[in-house]
Amino acid sequence: MRIRSLTCATLIACVFAAGACGGDTTEQADVQRVDVTKLDSGSYPTAPIDVEQTRTDQSGAAREAIRIGAATPLMSDIDNRYIYQNPGYRTRVITPKTPPSLKAVDRSEFDTVAPGLVAGWFTQGQRRKEFSVGSEVLVYVLRFSDASHASAAVKELIERVPGDSISIPGYPEARTRHNAHTEFGINYLSTGLAHGEMALLVQINDPISRPFAPGPPADLTKRSFDKLIDMLRQYTPTPIDKVSALPLDMDGMLSRTVPLDDNNKSVDGSDPSGVYPAQALLHSEQDPNSARSAYTDAGVDYAAAVGALVLRAKDSAATTRLLAAISSPVATEYDKADSPANLPEAKCFKPKEGPGKSPMDKPVCYFAFDRYVAQVSSKNVQDLQQKTAAQYKLLAYGR
Repeated sequence: MRIRSLTCATLIACVFAAGACGGDTTEQADVQRVDVTKLDSGSYPTAPIDVEQTRTDQSGAAREAIRIGAATPLMSDIDNRYIYQNPGYRTRVITPKTPPSLKAVDRSEFDTVAPGLVAGWFTQGQRRKEFSVGSEVLVYVLRFSDASHASAAVKELIERVPGDSISIPGYPEARTRHNAHTEFGINYLSTGLAHGEMALLVQINDPISRPFAPGPPADLTKRSFDKLIDMLRQYTPTPIDKVSALPLDMDGMLSRTVPLDDNNKSVDGSDPSGVYPAQALLHSEQDPNSARSAYTDAGVDYAAAVGALVLRAKDSAATTRLLAAISSPVATEYDKADSPANLPEAKCFKPKEGPGKSPMDKPVCYFAFDRYVAQVSSKNVQDLQQKTAAQYKLLAYGR
């Protein structure tokens, strides 16, 4: 399992190993005595920015999407067989300008087919690390301007999908398309349910089951709706006229995180930068159950994600365990890399050379400061060292 590059664009957090804990508590004390004047941060900014100056017409919607994500269950919460998530999905945040690309409905036509989208969230789970040897479930939680738009969206989005209609136990109003004979050889069940102003879409893809009988996927869809509706009780929709003004930062965390550079911006124009509650962040973990254990142990409440990921633990002592949980799995799969000059406390790694190396594999550094653990990645080790130094300076600024 490889650690993928972490930026706001990918929002792939960390891969955790069960039982990864411990560490030298003296290192935590030493890291606070770093002389920041001796750190080479290159051209990276080292002073907190005014995040409000970066606001766009989609920033409020992205923040509302994160609020929805914090009330959306993981697939492993719905069915404990779906314990893996695919890091290839680049962002979970859905906004009117970056709507989902669904079966039979492309992004470019989404607003025409399903107008009134306010914000939404995407999550995914699969039974095996490799999709081709197990089924996966895709879940979209979409908020529309009102219940009538949500109902119309479900109707249009599902009826465009080829297949037969089947019944979902307990949800006679759900719209479905079941297809066991696709041209791609992947069986699927696509289902939509309007729940107030929310449109809940669940798609089960199964490349291996023969035959693909409707009973088991219909049951999984029912359980998905049950859990989604239950957890969404935690979500209080922001009035539509106030969405655009939602605050972008939390306790200055985003302003003290390295900004996204042009080389790492998403090609689709999405900008999921923000401060994520732990539950929302878990949706981007390849191994969310192990990540949840590490987050719970360290008391992680929020994480800022832009050009780096900065996790906030309950106290400085907890960061020792969190740092070990994040970095230990990487140490077994990557080669050790040089830490930034005058910042030896940073744990840095680079991908092993060889035929198994992926273009997505990039060098990465981890360090702890006060209540925070930072994960920084970049295109090469030299740039990574400067970027990591800049991230340290941002956390240490004014202290």
